[in-house]
Amino acid sequence: MINVYFFSEFIVYCPVEDSDDIEHQLNFNETRISIASKASSKNCEGSLKIFHAHENDLADKRNIHLGADRIEYPNLKKGFPDLEVNVILSVEAYGCECWEVFQNSRFAGEKETVVPGEPHHLSIEIGSIRKTQCANDYDYYYDESEGE
Repeated sequence: MINVYFFSEFIVYCPVEDSDDIEHQLNFNETRISIASKASSKNCEGSLKIFHAHENDLADKRNIHLGADRIEYPNLKKGFPDLEVNVILSVEAYGCECWEVFQNSRFAGEKETVVPGEPHHLSIEIGSIRKTQCANDYDYYYDESEGE
């Protein structure tokens, strides 16, 4: 069983069957909450979507999907020339792995970490990206005291 709390108020009760690969996404008032079981996090792969558009037509959103077996993109604009001219609107991580976004190619310059669960609006330009393990405090998706 997974209980979801919103500002300490119980809002969703989700009975969950035991499985090694459970991943859930709940929608509540336009807020997406991603929940993955601890068992699935051991074998879970992550992906990242980059949402972009030309600065003269922001309504024409496009996306680039990164992930699968590839874990590093040392020069993102070289591999995806659209990013040379387009504006990056947001990035969003899926699955159970985080992503480090670097300002310059070859993982140099300022860095931001993107965690799964909601769109992330970057404050830096994208030069390179790599998949990484989420920090220990990422466990806020889990509440081991519930359902026992």
